[in-house]
Amino acid sequence: MHPKSYDRHRNLVPRLLLGLACLLLATACGAPRSARPPDPPIAPATDRGPRPAPDYSPRNRRPPHLSAEMVNRCRALIPLFERVGREFGLEPALLMAITRVESGFHDRARSHAGARGLMQIMPATGQTFSCGRLHDPQANIRCGARVLAHELKRFNGNKIYALAAYNGGAGYVRDEYRAKRLPRNFRYVEDVLKYLSFFRRYGCRGGIAHMPPRPPEPQTTACTTAPGLSRRQPKPDQAPPRTPPEAARPLSPQ
Repeated sequence: MHPKSYDRHRNLVPRLLLGLACLLLATACGAPRSARPPDPPIAPATDRGPRPAPDYSPRNRRPPHLSAEMVNRCRALIPLFERVGREFGLEPALLMAITRVESGFHDRARSHAGARGLMQIMPATGQTFSCGRLHDPQANIRCGARVLAHELKRFNGNKIYALAAYNGGAGYVRDEYRAKRLPRNFRYVEDVLKYLSFFRRYGCRGGIAHMPPRPPEPQTTACTTAPGLSRRQPKPDQAPPRTPPEAARPLSPQ
């Protein structure tokens, strides 16, 4: 090794030791550290709780209701619902619930997307299932029942996914069905199931106005005596009459 290189390496060791000693001394004496960013503030607790997903929140919290015009149109279509329900093995109340949600029993209804008739059948769906004239009540209800029966068979009789597929198409629901999640259009399914329960119980009647009244609550106030009538009340110290032991003893057979 060259003498100059040896001297350079020999002087490097004391420098390293001196630097290490200075570092330890500064740490022991509490040298100022680098400034740490402050922690983010904690949000105050609220009573609202977590917000529900907008796709799963109910769209309409009002109870089921039929107007007088809907009642008349519904009653006129009852024989058709029953006949089509027997033909496709479906509950007439389910067909009535879909019709109430889709069109409100208007046979000339048409949506902004182009769906037509009582059960709001798209023209492409009508051509696929050979439905005929979609504004004809009988053809429209038979077409809707055929589509619904097809979706029920596709989803193994599950009404939730079948109704969601009826509203949005099978491709709209297939991923949720495989993942066992609620469909994205579950609000529509909620509305149909709500009216399904209503039609099962009340049929084509005018909603909450025709529901049975609530029983009267028991009166907690003291009773009053009508004028002109007297009411005997027992004295506070008077004991109730006792039955004699002879009368209470059962008769023995002779």
